[in-house]
Amino acid sequence: MSEFIPKWQRELDIFEDIKSCIIFEGNIYDRYLFPYEGCEGCKKDSVVDLSQYLHYYFQSKGYTTIAFYDAIHGFRNKYCLDSLKEFAQSAGAILSEDSIPADFAGNNGLAPHLIDAAITQRNTEPGQKKPTAVILDFASRYISDPSNLTQDEVDSFTLLMQTTLEAGEVYVEGHGNLRNIVILIVNKINDLPVWFFLENPAVKSILIENPKAKEREDMICGDQFKTFFKPAIWQEDCSRYDGRREEFEKEIAAIQKRFVGLTEGFSYSEINALKKLCKVEEIHVKDVCSVIDLYKFGIRDNPWNDVNIEDVVKKFSRVKGQDAAINQTLDVVKRAVTGMSDITSSAHGKPKGVLFFAGPTGTGKTETAKALAEGIFGDESACIRFDMSEYGQSHSDQKLLGAPPGYVGYESGGQLTNAVKKNPFSILLFDEIEKADKSILDKFLQILEDGRMTDGKGETVYFSESIIIFTSNLGIY
Repeated sequence: MSEFIPKWQRELDIFEDIKSCIIFEGNIYDRYLFPYEGCEGCKKDSVVDLSQYLHYYFQSKGYTTIAFYDAIHGFRNKYCLDSLKEFAQSAGAILSEDSIPADFAGNNGLAPHLIDAAITQRNTEPGQKKPTAVILDFASRYISDPSNLTQDEVDSFTLLMQTTLEAGEVYVEGHGNLRNIVILIVNKINDLPVWFFLENPAVKSILIENPKAKEREDMICGDQFKTFFKPAIWQEDCSRYDGRREEFEKEIAAIQKRFVGLTEGFSYSEINALKKLCKVEEIHVKDVCSVIDLYKFGIRDNPWNDVNIEDVVKKFSRVKGQDAAINQTLDVVKRAVTGMSDITSSAHGKPKGVLFFAGPTGTGKTETAKALAEGIFGDESACIRFDMSEYGQSHSDQKLLGAPPGYVGYESGGQLTNAVKKNPFSILLFDEIEKADKSILDKFLQILEDGRMTDGKGETVYFSESIIIFTSNLGIY
């Protein structure tokens, strides 16, 4: 493994000495590499979830009192019961087996009072003070509506805010002064009342993003690469290159580079799932990138691998008088089939091709798209047509791509995202694109560049196996 440490981990290193409240948001349910050595119970480069990461992180910094809270179980610490016992002693709480039951807001909100006692340590003798970290897990679920709090909820967050502003410090030999700290783990920061964190000098929010290219590279390069394959398959593939080790290494390097590009937007957990899938499906080294199609679309055999250019040319015979346009279209198809469509781009998940047909009605724009679908996928129905005159209103992007969470009908998804999820191998035809609302055109920038879109349900839709065609008759007269 390299010594590369993600931005969020570096931010934690900086601000845990400065701030008494850190809010984590974003990719909080993933698993992460633990980059620190010498921590009892967690080895360097172990892959752990966020709560486990935080426990061993604070333990390595010298914190002896570490407690986790959620609204269902109360306070607990499944990694070290002694840490929870110390929290109970600092907070003046009663430990019931392996947890301390406490509501956040209901029943007078016991949890914020215990956190306040443990973090401020106002009533603790100087020699008895212990460096304390309290992690509030699933904090997005403590209240139903951040903009419409009950008085109990207001009181609970007000006390928590006072706690962060009055957090104490404890000197620990070998570690110096350690600031008592509260960590909140949320899906997004707006799940909390705005007044709690806005202009609060004690608070720092940290966004956890999906692994960057360097992190994904660490997961597949070097010694990690062979862990994607069954030992027998790895030995078999290595034996084919006896005496040609340099050639084998070059091929592996090219495969790894493509794999890193194709997993843009993937989480650590998803990449680990790819590793398991490779072993279950007995994937060989040269086919390792095909496991990404299997994970995204549920298929192993990509229809693009079976495209015959001569068959595509024959289907175009029914389109008359458009030789120049057909030749340009065939060039795009050839690049898509040979895998050269994204050779000039750093984004490997872009659509297979993008075409813009301009011309008056009746010149064969739609017919060319249908012929292309039949030639590539063997069926005209693989051409999915959208009449963009139906999407001219300001809210039309919700109809096409799905409404945001919480809005009426968001669970139904969008017409485009549903169609691509159902048939990712298709020709997407957007007729009379100039009639679409500008909000839709903005969304197309992401689709054309990254080849993916997240719908209202939070599911990622991939456009990397489709050809996108826009048509227009604007300005041709």
